[in-house]
Amino acid sequence: MVIRNNFEHALQHESMKFRHGGGSKYFNDNLEPLIRLLQRRCNRPWNKTFSELNKHLSKGTVSGLHVFNHIFDFVQTKVWIENKNAYYYWNGKKREIVSCGPRKEFYVHPVNGLLKKGREVSRKELKELWNAK
Repeated sequence: MVIRNNFEHALQHESMKFRHGGGSKYFNDNLEPLIRLLQRRCNRPWNKTFSELNKHLSKGTVSGLHVFNHIFDFVQTKVWIENKNAYYYWNGKKREIVSCGPRKEFYVHPVNGLLKKGREVSRKELKELWNAK
């Protein structure tokens, strides 16, 4: 009876994923840099800001495409001004553009095309606005 060494059937190359539990890289959903950029670009022309984003971010990369998928979650372009407040339609309802705490909303002014930040409100006022109508 011949006893063979199991090393002849061993893997010649072992990846780091295999060694450390088979985990893989995941994509981080950190949009704070985008929000900071939009805050710095307030009161500047939206067309210039958007063209800068197009110039520096590639839609062919995961991170670049991710930014472009989310940018219109923060910036409303189809708005109107009523009593010095900006409004847009969301799910068929008129909604005021407001910012509350870390959640910032921006809009493109319909007359001059400048990027503006929504009116700052408290949480209590935000709940009242969302529950109204």
